[in-house]
Amino acid sequence: MRLRFLALLGCAVLAVPLATGLRAADASRPDGKLLFQPQFLWANSETTLQGTGYVIAHEGKTYGVTSIHFLNFNAGGLHSATWLDVYSERPLATFRTSLGRPLRTAITTPRHVADDFLLLSLTGALEEGTKLQLETVERYEVGTAFWFPSKSRDHEAGYVWIEARVVEDAGHLIKVRLVEAITPQSQSGSPLINAATGKVTGMVNSAEEEKGKTILVLCPARAIVKYLARPRQPVSLQISISRRR
Repeated sequence: MRLRFLALLGCAVLAVPLATGLRAADASRPDGKLLFQPQFLWANSETTLQGTGYVIAHEGKTYGVTSIHFLNFNAGGLHSATWLDVYSERPLATFRTSLGRPLRTAITTPRHVADDFLLLSLTGALEEGTKLQLETVERYEVGTAFWFPSKSRDHEAGYVWIEARVVEDAGHLIKVRLVEAITPQSQSGSPLINAATGKVTGMVNSAEEEKGKTILVLCPARAIVKYLARPRQPVSLQISISRRR
């Protein structure tokens, strides 16, 4: 399987209309600010805008979540990560530690997709935004309805909703087909939401095109839940996002 990674700088400007295929009773979607634009300050003082971030609440603690495949582990370390409001670009939360170290520094095979996440420890308050919940479902049936918040700087919420349907759940990754084709840009790390529960089912790792439709490849939320089940200590980003010796 060929994975086309979405390691693009900056925010995507995607003005995609709201899909209406789901029944209202199934559309148990969270609202408010769900997506954030990660701004990374590196040890060499370089600043980059990459991917997408979101925030979860788990057992009384709050974490920022994003992907790792677009991070540069050879840049001498990361000083901090700041979640910006997608629409206004205001800083809303800053992270300086991760929960443990990422399981991998590169995603090179399909089975690695389950490890494509970074958990950032929030020690202060989140100025504004919605804290999401992770789902622990071990397998989703083909056809299960998800919602995809497609990042958009043209909308005050920072996204527009697009309907998605599961086409494959291989355990280590999930594939969903969007009802409308998009050109993915800076979408890595975006969460997808179970239309029935409102919980996070996975997060965007990469995208494929199939017969004019956009297929998103997801790192499953259950992989993050399993990671959180083991005790882990906060680690400075200077150490955790650097080449391992």
